[in-house]
Amino acid sequence: MLNKFDPFDSDGINKSIGSTLAKTTLKLAPFLLGPTVGAVAGTAYALFGLASVMPVLGKMINGIVSSNDTDFGKGLTKWESYMERFAPAKSESGSNSFWNFENVADIIASSASQLYSQRQIANVPKWLSKGKETMRNSKIGQQIALGYMATTSAQDTYSSYIEAGANEELAGIASLATMGAFYGLMSQDY
Repeated sequence: MLNKFDPFDSDGINKSIGSTLAKTTLKLAPFLLGPTVGAVAGTAYALFGLASVMPVLGKMINGIVSSNDTDFGKGLTKWESYMERFAPAKSESGSNSFWNFENVADIIASSASQLYSQRQIANVPKWLSKGKETMRNSKIGQQIALGYMATTSAQDTYSSYIEAGANEELAGIASLATMGAFYGLMSQDY
């Protein structure tokens, strides 16, 4: 009975509305507690996003250069598997249908965390230049944030290509091309 209201347990057939609201509120709360807490939460989400995407990016490049059957490739696979443990789970109805309350709430929370993450990543050049706000730093920060967004958006493409039967080299090239395409689209201010 209590398992139905656990906001972090999503392995059942359905997810209750109250539980979904609680989970979404917990994800959004740091961003609503003020600019300092929001900045810290955004930085934490950005670091987690980078830690999740780095092994995939490494596998893409390693798949082109050599093979993921090496010790290095196996290490990247272990790292990727470890990070997947922290990915949010969905109920059965959330996995089978896009238009339900659980998925809409997840999109809202993910969009907020992505926005704050990108803001913090865009500040990296400013931090590296000891707080100097210049037009050059702003442009560089914008490009870094777009690169982060393109990379995290294309994170799942490598495994999708492998599952579809592509070899590692083709999957790596196609995934990097997908990242480049996302970056190109996002930099056009469409």
